[in-house]
Amino acid sequence: MTVFHLIDAFGNSLGEHEHTPGAPLPQRYVTVAPPNLDEGEFAVWDGQWVARAEKAGPPAFEPALDLSPLPRWRFKAMLRLTGHEADIQAWLASLNDPDSPNHDPATWALASAILEDSDEYRFDHPLTQTLRQIAGVTPEQLEALWDNAHSL
Repeated sequence: MTVFHLIDAFGNSLGEHEHTPGAPLPQRYVTVAPPNLDEGEFAVWDGQWVARAEKAGPPAFEPALDLSPLPRWRFKAMLRLTGHEADIQAWLASLNDPDSPNHDPATWALASAILEDSDEYRFDHPLTQTLRQIAGVTPEQLEALWDNAHSL
């Protein structure tokens, strides 16, 4: 007779099971005995037994961020509410200024057309990432701002 140590879907120890040859195998088991535990500890199988203060469970639910396209008014409101609109406008103007070290008429033509004439703005568009850098915003901060702009 073989002794199996039963575990649940998260690796928590459920106790022992004496297996009779020829009988169906339990759904989840290991053949290594869990360690002796102190009061209040739980044995969790994670490729090996680990003593934990809590039983293992499903990962905490984190709602997905809404990074879908923003309509023009939400995008503009996000820029204004965060105080970055002036920085973006100054950068855009510098692209069209022959005396500026940023002078780049082709980039100005494209960026100004997108910023002024788009009906929606995409999070994954390269211009969005350029604007993020100009505004000094981290990728995580932009994700949060974009997600929150959908709630305006």
